Amino acid sequence: MIDDGIPEIAQSLRLGHVMPDKIQETYSHVAASVEARLLQRLMEMRPFFASHPSDDSPR
Repeated sequence: MIDDGIPEIAQSLRLGHVMPDKIQETYSHVAASVEARLLQRLMEMRPFFASHPSDDSPR
């Protein structure tokens, strides 16, 4: 997501992380276009991860 230029707030929200910075939390939001770009990129990467499972992934 970093390589794709996805903003930190969008990455954090997608991964379920809590942003400790109250100012960032208050004034940052994820624009619909950013969320759409993030989801599109994740869908494009899906075949790669399906063919390259990690050692701890269920089989």
